[in-house]
Amino acid sequence: MTTHPYLRWRAISLLVLTSVAGAACSGSTASVPAATNAGRKAVYVAIGNGETAGNGVKNRIRDAWPQLLYRSAFPRATVFANFGQTNVTVEEALTSQLQPALTLEPTVATVNLTEDTFLTRNVTNFESRFSTLIRQLRRSGKTAVIIGNIPPGDREPGILACSPNPPAGSKPCQLGSTFDPQAESARDASFNAAIARVAAANGATLVDLSAAFLAARARGEEDAFWVGNDFSPNEKGHAFIARQFVPAVRAALKSRR
Repeated sequence: MTTHPYLRWRAISLLVLTSVAGAACSGSTASVPAATNAGRKAVYVAIGNGETAGNGVKNRIRDAWPQLLYRSAFPRATVFANFGQTNVTVEEALTSQLQPALTLEPTVATVNLTEDTFLTRNVTNFESRFSTLIRQLRRSGKTAVIIGNIPPGDREPGILACSPNPPAGSKPCQLGSTFDPQAESARDASFNAAIARVAAANGATLVDLSAAFLAARARGEEDAFWVGNDFSPNEKGHAFIARQFVPAVRAALKSRR
C-alpha cells in the first residue's frame, strides 16, 4: 500500500478532538466506548503518511483509519491529534510531525510511515532515523507506541496497471515504463524487516498489516479494499486497517490504568 508521490497532493491533517467532536463527526457505526475516570486523560496522536491523513476516502474526518480507531478503541474524553501527511519520508516526519506530537505528551501513538520504500528506497537510513523517531516518541516509556508496517501493494489497481499483464479494463500505468512491481514488493519486504527490528529494539508494539492483508487475500476479501481507487485503500480498506490496531490500543490503555 505504498503511497505514490506524483498522484497525491500534500496535506496535513491536525485534529484535536474531545468526546463531543468525535461523536458529532461520526457518521459511521463505530462504537463509542464508555467514559472512564481511571488515571489521566488519554492523549492519542497519529503519525504517518497519506493513508493516516485519509487518502482514499471522501470524508477524512469520518472515515480515515485513525478516526475510526479513535472512535472505536479510546475513552470518550481522549484528546486526539492526527499529524498524517501525504508523501512524507521518515526524515520529514521527524521535523514536521514528531515535535508537535511530543508537545501533547501522548499516552498512545500510532505510527505508519511507509513511503521511504518508494521515495528514498534507502533501508539503512530509514531504519536508523525511524529508530530515532520511535525512541523519542516513547518518552522513556510514557507513550505506548504502536507501529503498523507496509501492506502488500501488488493488488492496488495502480500497481496492477503496471504489471506485464494488467487486468482487463486497467487504466494506463501512471508510474512509468521502468516501474517494476516485483522489485517494489521485494523492497517493501526489506522495509518491513527493518520496521520489525525497530519495534523490537525500542519496546514498541508491531501491528502486522502485511500479514493481515495477506490473510484477507486468502479469504477472498482483499480486492474489495481497493475498489474505486488506484493507490490507496477505500472506506472498507481503512476500516480494515483500523480494526488491526484496536487490540493493541486496548491492551495499551489497560496497562496504563
